[in-house]
Amino acid sequence: MSKKKKIVVVGGGTGTYQVLSGLKNYPSIELSAVISMCDSGGSTGRLRKELGILPPGDVRRAILAL
Repeated sequence: MSKKKKIVVVGGGTGTYQVLSGLKNYPSIELSAVISMCDSGGSTGRLRKELGILPPGDVRRAILAL
């Protein structure tokens, strides 16, 4: 029995979602992600400015990809 390779993806945005979505299809990989919380554009930027919360968009997409 071979050990799974551990891979950590670091980033944020659409590219990270795409990479995670592709890598999760390999059963020989144990996948983790570190996602940036520095989004300032679009609707997440408005949430951050108006409600004072961290932007949830990139983290949400990463969780869905995993």
